[in-house]
Amino acid sequence: MENPSSALSRNQFQRKKAMKKTNDRISQLPDAVLHYILSLMPMKFIVRTSILSRRWRNLWKDIWAYSTALDFGAEFATGQTPEEFVSTVNWYLQLHQAKEIEMFRLSLIPCNLSYAEKWVKFAGAKGTKEVDIHFCQNTYDDEIDFVPRKLPRKLLNSIFSKFINSIFSCDSITQLNLSCCYLHRRLNFKGYPYLKMLHLSMVRITNGLFESMLSNCPLLEELILRECYCLTRVKVSAPNLALKSLKVVDCWDASEIEIFAPNLLSFHYYGSLISMYFKNISSLVDVLLNGMFWEGYVSEYDWITILHHLGHVKILTLCYVSLEVFCIAEESASANLPVTFHNLQELQLLLEWV
Repeated sequence: MENPSSALSRNQFQRKKAMKKTNDRISQLPDAVLHYILSLMPMKFIVRTSILSRRWRNLWKDIWAYSTALDFGAEFATGQTPEEFVSTVNWYLQLHQAKEIEMFRLSLIPCNLSYAEKWVKFAGAKGTKEVDIHFCQNTYDDEIDFVPRKLPRKLLNSIFSKFINSIFSCDSITQLNLSCCYLHRRLNFKGYPYLKMLHLSMVRITNGLFESMLSNCPLLEELILRECYCLTRVKVSAPNLALKSLKVVDCWDASEIEIFAPNLLSFHYYGSLISMYFKNISSLVDVLLNGMFWEGYVSEYDWITILHHLGHVKILTLCYVSLEVFCIAEESASANLPVTFHNLQELQLLLEWV
């Protein structure tokens, strides 16, 4: 007769064995469902699923091979040496088989540039729409400051120029985000025929190249300039400019802004109070002016004149400095007061620097 305790142990073992077979219900789902689940995850975590079991070993490769979003951004690069990052990106691109790419994001350091040029060309050849390039090290010097310097400076500048020109040659781009890089006058920019959104953050760019970019992007609708250096004049004026939204944030080298944009709906400005010239802005609806005084700032009368040009807007946001300007202007016999806003529906006042 079987020992009751032995029979109980055998039953428990069988139940545990049965649970192991049925407990992993996710792995029993069809490939199409698992592919959809994986497609919602960052690539870095998708790859890790390959160690779960044989069932999962190659599932991620199918996802990646036909992915239309290639994200090699900061999260992807975290924890990898530059050599490992290059090797991993090269391997992933070899696996990629999709004919088109919607989004290409890249976070890199200067020593990756010679490879990055090939990566961008790869994305451009597949008609990428959105390009997001972020440099992990600042390159603000007139002659790009690469640290560590493993190559002569002239050669590094040449490699950098080729890389940026590879971005400029992607004429399928509709959205471009560039941060922490240097765009100089020697670059060969022929234009983006389909570009609708341009975001430049911590970018050193010359007045001439900036104006060339605007005049050669006929469909541009949204422009954001954040902490751009060497740009002393923000001239937003080009024939048939389609621009609808303009935001200028902390561009401290700029001494004036000139806007000739008949389709512009929104203009937001953060920075020192500088000269602003407006022409043909009849469509402008929403304006935010958040400024601060610098020593040697232009007279308060100029600021009042700026507000007169905005008398037709519907939404107006002003900083507390505007109150100081009005107080000073009231004491001036030449001040052109009052300022009348005929269509104003919403007025906001910022009481501190944002």
